[in-house]
Amino acid sequence: MTRSPGRRLLTTLAAALLLLAVPQATSAHVALASSVPPDGATISEVPEPIVLAFTEALSSGSGAELRDGAGAVVALAAPDPLDPTGLLIDAPDLVPGDYEIRWTVSGSDGHIERGIVAFRYAPPPSATPSATPSVTPKPSPTAEPATPIPTASVPAETPGPTAPPGGDDGASGLDALLPIGAGLALIAILAIRLVRRGNVTR
Repeated sequence: MTRSPGRRLLTTLAAALLLLAVPQATSAHVALASSVPPDGATISEVPEPIVLAFTEALSSGSGAELRDGAGAVVALAAPDPLDPTGLLIDAPDLVPGDYEIRWTVSGSDGHIERGIVAFRYAPPPSATPSATPSVTPKPSPTAEPATPIPTASVPAETPGPTAPPGGDDGASGLDALLPIGAGLALIAILAIRLVRRGNVTR
């Protein structure tokens, strides 16, 4: 049976597509299927662990490095013990900033593939600290009354000898006798003079 020209054209195109597809399938290499965190993401928490998943099982020698913004290596990847297509990175406590995961892997064909997963770590600002509880000042201990310093007792001034009772009266009597005595003395002197004058006259 003679085939129509249209059917021949379809058969030729199908054969050509099959020939093109076979080399593509045989030459496919391992590639990154997904990552946690995703490439280009900004995260507020670092996943535990960081996960890289590939399109096929990885051969020995595959690995990855976690680098900080300065390019320093801060952690290394290890094969996932439960998934031969994965790599795990247990990241230490990270400071906020930009990071890169640089991976180098190979699959069953031995072809080496490389790539980078970049992300930014930006934790939320710390919660506003609660108001500082007011501290009630403790009452200061009541000061004990100061012990009075003993002072030397100054003896009271010793009063002078007390005049005997009636002393003033004695002084007053003496004062009264003085003029009398003086008068008597004066009279005696006058009498003596008169007597002497009488004797002279005789």
